[in-house]
Amino acid sequence: MNNCTLIGRFVTDPDIKNVGKTKLVTFSLAVEEYRKDKEGNKKKRVDFFDFEAWDSGAETINELCRKGDVIAVSASARQQKWTNSDNEYRQKVIFRVQNFRVFAERDNG
Repeated sequence: MNNCTLIGRFVTDPDIKNVGKTKLVTFSLAVEEYRKDKEGNKKKRVDFFDFEAWDSGAETINELCRKGDVIAVSASARQQKWTNSDNEYRQKVIFRVQNFRVFAERDNG
């Protein structure tokens, strides 16, 4: 099964594009994790993950979310592979949004 749930904060505003007759929104989330070190002190670790959402989900995320907002995302992982202009092999994982819930609201005042 290819499914994960992450809660994170938008690193930047979502970026929406038209792809044929549908919409694609891409965004990155900063996901925090807290652990104790050897001395028992609480330490924060932040990881950054890339996401994409399609169709009506793309439009909704683009309308509701901005940099700093918190969102819970259920997604599947997709691996992208390519060769860059220097003929070097590259790969990265992108999470494709299946469901989401926005937690933070912006102050529009």
